[in-house]
Amino acid sequence: MHGGSRPLNSDSLNPPDAILFDLDGTLVDSEPLHWQSVITVLEQHGVGAAAHQLEPPVGWSDGPFWAEMRRRFDLPSTVAELCEARTHAFICGMEAEGITPTPGVALCLEHLCDRGVTVALVSASPMKQVMVMLKALGLDGHFACI
Repeated sequence: MHGGSRPLNSDSLNPPDAILFDLDGTLVDSEPLHWQSVITVLEQHGVGAAAHQLEPPVGWSDGPFWAEMRRRFDLPSTVAELCEARTHAFICGMEAEGITPTPGVALCLEHLCDRGVTVALVSASPMKQVMVMLKALGLDGHFACI
């Protein structure tokens, strides 16, 4: 303690007005499912071993990622078609394997909402995937904004 300052405790802190959460890798460990859906789509387009040598596209938005894959592997499908195929592969994989939220997430969200903190979700994942994941996780009612 310097200069007579008092230690902070939870009773003296005001909650924030809002908190933003990322989805993939924060609220749920979904990166393996995302990567498998990429591999699935590339294999459907005849890209075999080369697909497994790629770095997983963590943090990429679908459009720029698939534009790069289309260029790199001379894929005939449009970026929109590739994005939709990956979303479909992701949802099928999620339904087959199941997903669970990161431990403590549901309790944390309930705690924040009970205290009037606005909770929002941010994600680079396509909205369709986000909504299906939130429903599967049982977290779809917690966010004021997605």
